[in-house]
Amino acid sequence: MFVYPLIRAINYQVEAGNEDVYYFEFSFVEDSKVPTDEPYNVHGAGHCTQSEIVFERPEPVAHSSDYFEMKKKMTALWINFIKTGKPVPNPSSEFPDGWPAASTTGSYMEMNLRPRLMKNWRSEYVSLWNDIYSRYYSTPVPAGTGV
Repeated sequence: MFVYPLIRAINYQVEAGNEDVYYFEFSFVEDSKVPTDEPYNVHGAGHCTQSEIVFERPEPVAHSSDYFEMKKKMTALWINFIKTGKPVPNPSSEFPDGWPAASTTGSYMEMNLRPRLMKNWRSEYVSLWNDIYSRYYSTPVPAGTGV
């Protein structure tokens, strides 16, 4: 529901000439022992967790120092992107390679306490769906064209 539509959207943006597309996979979990998706017992960052860490929930919750470190990182990335159009405008000690645009390199950032620049996000899913689309998808035809 998320992976392939995101990859297709990035590809459409590139085809339309937008080469400044950045994406990340948020993988920070404050307490990795606690399942984040009941009743399935799935461990990992939940949907929209990155937004919750930046904006805070209205109810007070005790958090770890790792949480506050991650909050600081995510907030800085958002502010950088708002100000400059780039989450990492210049290489730094934490981001020695900066953050290259996904559209030109196929890269994405795995966001955790130690962010890592990665490539080919979920390539097995993308390959599966590329195959399905190439076999069964046909471009929509506007109504009234007589086709």
